[in-house]
Amino acid sequence: MDIETPYTFLMQIWSGIAADIIQLAIAALILPILFLRKIIAIPDSMSLAPFLNRWLYASWISLFLTIGIGVYYRTVNTCLIGKELVNKLGYSCMNYPGILFGIFSILFVIGIGCFAFGVLSSVKDAKNECK
Repeated sequence: MDIETPYTFLMQIWSGIAADIIQLAIAALILPILFLRKIIAIPDSMSLAPFLNRWLYASWISLFLTIGIGVYYRTVNTCLIGKELVNKLGYSCMNYPGILFGIFSILFVIGIGCFAFGVLSSVKDAKNECK
């Protein structure tokens, strides 16, 4: 068994997890709109602007950062896998994929947390508007 094989295999697994988190973040971008339209039942003729609060905006910002840093992580990861497989000395890669993975994972959790706070705040606002 080659010494590079376990490292390459592990990096491919982490790359797959990163891809899953990126896909979840992309899907989560539409959650506030779906929630406001389908759960709170704001009609299509009414603007969503009064119901969008700072938490929902923070959620979007965090999720966009998750996607951007996640894509960058996958680029670094692919570079490191290529360096390991080809074993070229001149192949230049950033050597901090663990830090990038941690950052975009935390941003994803923050984005979902902001969404949850935003939803609670929107429900409260919608109840007040119905009174």
